[in-house]
Amino acid sequence: MNKIYGHRSRPADGAPLCNSCSYATRVEGTRFGDDFTKCGAIGRRVTFHVTECSSYENKAMIPVYQLEQVAWRFYEGRLYSPADLMRLRKKLEAEEEDD
Repeated sequence: MNKIYGHRSRPADGAPLCNSCSYATRVEGTRFGDDFTKCGAIGRRVTFHVTECSSYENKAMIPVYQLEQVAWRFYEGRLYSPADLMRLRKKLEAEEEDD
């Protein structure tokens, strides 16, 4: 079933976006109605079925910043770990300061 809003339709069935969002904190109880969802992006409790959100961050996807922290880099014909690359950068900066 779809609900019509203006020129677009949003699916009314399926899981809410909050179920897969990294900003959401979900607490589920044993009885019906004991579920609680709080959105960390807006800092409030969510009491409805979310179908669209401008702050949605899929928790199954790794943020680019975290990938850059662990990625090996190819530099001057050699692979460097992030720690090795940081040491190399500090060494090059120190050499530039000495000149």
